[in-house]
Amino acid sequence: MLLDDLDLLNTLQTSKATSISIQESLIVAEQTEKEIDLVRKGYQSCSKRASILFFVLNDMSAIDPMYQFSLEAYIALFKLSIDKSPKRENLSERINSLNDYHTYAVYRNTCRGLFEQHKLLFSFHMCVKILDAQGKIIPGEYAFLLRGGIVLDRENQPDKPVPWLPDETWDNITELDKLPGFYGLVSSFEQLPRDWHNWYISTEPEATSLVGEWEEGCTEFQKMLFVRSCRPDRISFCIMTYIVHNLGQNFVEPPVLDLKAVLNDSVAQTPLIFVLSPGVDPTSVLTQLVDNQGMTANFLTLSLGQGQVPIATRLLLKYFKIQEIRT
Repeated sequence: MLLDDLDLLNTLQTSKATSISIQESLIVAEQTEKEIDLVRKGYQSCSKRASILFFVLNDMSAIDPMYQFSLEAYIALFKLSIDKSPKRENLSERINSLNDYHTYAVYRNTCRGLFEQHKLLFSFHMCVKILDAQGKIIPGEYAFLLRGGIVLDRENQPDKPVPWLPDETWDNITELDKLPGFYGLVSSFEQLPRDWHNWYISTEPEATSLVGEWEEGCTEFQKMLFVRSCRPDRISFCIMTYIVHNLGQNFVEPPVLDLKAVLNDSVAQTPLIFVLSPGVDPTSVLTQLVDNQGMTANFLTLSLGQGQVPIATRLLLKYFKIQEIRT
């Protein structure tokens, strides 16, 4: 009889208990997976922001081929932001804290490697891409800001109503009039030439109210298009104000290069390379940092020239071996 086989009964009971335990574990695992997935979805806005910023960095290569940013370095920076950003108990506050911290960390770290004339452009590109992801940028308006007004049909272009407007400016105005939200702009210049002239000759048109209903009816971005069309010499000031209103004052104030901070963010496997403009020499600042860090005995300088490459190679190999011994 099977019932008389105690070993078999014990095995069956053990199997049943194991089966129940496995089923319970599967239920717990399934519940845990749901909880993890819920938390993961909560942080999707962080991953979206991180993705936007990485592709902003990639876009900079179109400005200068020297601007190359690796995914590995970017991931390391993102992990650093996770560790160093202020912690919050509330998930929404934590997400905002991480996004704000990482956005500025990307700006601060990237500005170290940008030429001065490209820093505002980088900040504005970052600002526009973030706002675009939130549905706050109208593609047609952004395209106009970048290229201005290009007249393809001059035969049907309205005649310029005043002599003080340059032809190029009138081209911009007539093309801007074709965008939704700007219909009637040409008529406004025809009907209120004196008011528009006062705005046009103002020292700071970006801070001066637009004529008539245009002041109340336009967004901040749309007001930039007026300055872009009529007073392009003031567009950089518009852009700075726009960045301040949407990202903050810090994003128009590139941080002064702090070699100590650069050293803290660096790793031994990645060299720090200084691309210098004419007349710039960081040697004294670098020497001072070495002294403050107590690294004078291990600090060597070498001016590369004819016959110096083998010497530099030997020095690098020497310190590679020292590092291997220490690790």
